[in-house]
Amino acid sequence: SSPAKVGRLLNQICLENKIDFVHSFTYALRVEAALLFVNYSKKLYTVRNDPFHGSIVYHGWILGTLIKFIKAYCYRRAYKVFACSNSVGFILQENNIANTVIRNGTMLRDIARREVVSKQQIRFITVSNGTKMKNIDFLVSVFELFPNFCLDVVGTLPKGLLKSDLPSNIRFLGHVQDIYSEMERVDVFISASSLEGLPNAVLEAII
Repeated sequence: SSPAKVGRLLNQICLENKIDFVHSFTYALRVEAALLFVNYSKKLYTVRNDPFHGSIVYHGWILGTLIKFIKAYCYRRAYKVFACSNSVGFILQENNIANTVIRNGTMLRDIARREVVSKQQIRFITVSNGTKMKNIDFLVSVFELFPNFCLDVVGTLPKGLLKSDLPSNIRFLGHVQDIYSEMERVDVFISASSLEGLPNAVLEAII
């Protein structure tokens, strides 16, 4: 269904149930645009990543720029926009979008820091959802140059990169049941993402 049809249906639901607020916590334009057609309730958006550069990375310059302007229009018509990090809040401000930064609940001072002692082989871990912005191809090219460094890749490989293409010092684990156990087995968490807001993998790594 089109955003307009979904939005009007959502508005009717809000009207019938006297719902004061509707909230979008997604990266999907179809959801954010649907809220434009909700008139009864106040609209809230939570922005997790850079919504503008990300659109261009995913969709190319022409379509990505169009999506950027539509997203900005949605956010400017919202009752409130929340940003999941200072960096995302700053990007929204640069685009004249008022926002409130939500601080995450991880207290860095309470985190036990693990020293990586000098040893023959250091093991890294990264988490990927298979999208280009995670830059797994870049990490593979780097680790090919350093055979004494090992990398575990959790999640999904990007399109076109097969498990059989990986060098011997890179293991593809796929989806795992317990990410914390996997992180306990390595020395360093590494992220090569070109853009992030409040990445779950980073929070999981520092807990």
